[in-house]
Amino acid sequence: MNKTDFKLFLNDITLGLFVLLFILFLSNISGIFDRTEISLKPKLMWRDLVKKDSVNTAQIIFTGNSQSFYVNPIIIDSITDKSSQFFGFNGATILPLSWFFSNSWDYLNPELVVLETHSFRASYLYDKQKDDHPRFSKSTKYINDISLFMEKNLNFSDLINLNKSELTSLITGPAIENHHIIESRPYEVYKVLFPNHNNTEDHIIGFLKSNYSPISDGLLNTYNNNWIPFPDTRIESDILPTVEYIIKECQTRGIKVLIYESPMYYKHFKPQIQRREQIYSFCQQLNIPFVDLNLESSLTRNPNYFENTKSHNQHLTSDGGNAVSKVLADKILQLKLLSKVKKE
Repeated sequence: MNKTDFKLFLNDITLGLFVLLFILFLSNISGIFDRTEISLKPKLMWRDLVKKDSVNTAQIIFTGNSQSFYVNPIIIDSITDKSSQFFGFNGATILPLSWFFSNSWDYLNPELVVLETHSFRASYLYDKQKDDHPRFSKSTKYINDISLFMEKNLNFSDLINLNKSELTSLITGPAIENHHIIESRPYEVYKVLFPNHNNTEDHIIGFLKSNYSPISDGLLNTYNNNWIPFPDTRIESDILPTVEYIIKECQTRGIKVLIYESPMYYKHFKPQIQRREQIYSFCQQLNIPFVDLNLESSLTRNPNYFENTKSHNQHLTSDGGNAVSKVLADKILQLKLLSKVKKE
């Protein structure tokens, strides 16, 4: 074989590999490998896990993402005289939470489910099949973060920032490797949603203690001088049916529901008028209360309660979590959402 023939051979091999990877990429994106029978196994494994332990003891279940898991359950429980648990994870959206609820209801028995609105969003390609399970990266470090390659609105700049393992999964998908935790190690996800009750102080039944630093003087100066607040953002209309599904499941089971919006510093966002009206209207149609903590000036005007950040996603500090917990627990009592209210 001369050099020219060898080069042609290498070119053919390279072209063939490129075509194969391109076909796998298109097949993975199209969902051709995602069949109902693949989704059945995680569902059965999940239900088998959930029924093993005593997971139905919490009378109040908070669900959401990092906007809500810094609530302090000790404060909530002391005011309501009930036990609470967090059902969610960092970066959680309502679609996977709905799947986990749907496959856990037989082993949950709360009086009240509290839904936080920042999980009412679509952040990744869930699946074309209604009952398909949530998708997570293979690596355990991604349990609390939906992997970037599953983003629905993935653009070219996102592709450049992918690490090698993510890029491999993007191209090959389920055709070559099983890279979903819920399929290979569902117990890892189970531990996030149903943590052991003998946790340390920093991780109490799913809740976390915030380590965020409060808003600094420098950021306050930015707010006062040249800050352009984040806009008034409505919830995507195709998300609300999933929220409605969870609510109706609760109502069928005699479980009360409360929707609330976690606060952010008052200069961080423009007044969320359109968003608030949308959620109020939605809640009125379903006859459930909505508590918008952005209307609580005692919370929103205290910079010590909020993370020192310019990002859209501003979290609560430890003091903020404590303050929100007290206001929220008082609201729960005022709305008479629990069967027995603690006597004064």
